[in-house]
Amino acid sequence: KIGIDSKLIINQQRQNLILSIFYIIILYLSEI
Repeated sequence: KIGIDSKLIINQQRQNLILSIFYIIILYLSEI
């Protein structure tokens, strides 16, 4: 059970990272 929970947390952190990178790219492109 603990392993599954940590996997979910890792997946959520990865999604958050992808979203922030995507957001930064959009901001960067809109600056140009």
